[in-house]
Amino acid sequence: MFGGDKKSGSTNDLFLFHSDQNLLEEVKETKGTKPSKRWLHGSAVVNASLFVFGGYDTNYNYVNDLYELKIGDLEWIQIKYQCLDHLGNVNMKGISPRISMSFFELENRLHLFGGYNKNYKALNDYHRYNPKTKIWSQAFFTN
Repeated sequence: MFGGDKKSGSTNDLFLFHSDQNLLEEVKETKGTKPSKRWLHGSAVVNASLFVFGGYDTNYNYVNDLYELKIGDLEWIQIKYQCLDHLGNVNMKGISPRISMSFFELENRLHLFGGYNKNYKALNDYHRYNPKTKIWSQAFFTN
């Protein structure tokens, strides 16, 4: 688990759950640059990596950055990703910053749906991330 909000403000605390022991362990030291303190972000595990996307930072700015924590060696990496629109064209704007999105793993990919933008408008877009290619692809909706 990463980040969240508590009485003292948002955090970038990291906890690992050891299911074999039913134990939640706080991780104090990691390598690399940790994501900023944030909440209402998305996080999901793909293979042996935890991914963190978006959310609010400590100044209530909406962010659209993506981080990977390699769980084996506890090293953070900020991902410089590429985005493709539903036609396969490069989208230079990337995924819009957002909070409260659905964010999950399926078939070794990250999936992101919806959330809210900085005007608190509900978003209705769907993106899939391939960790091997570092590419987000936007899905096309039909009626």
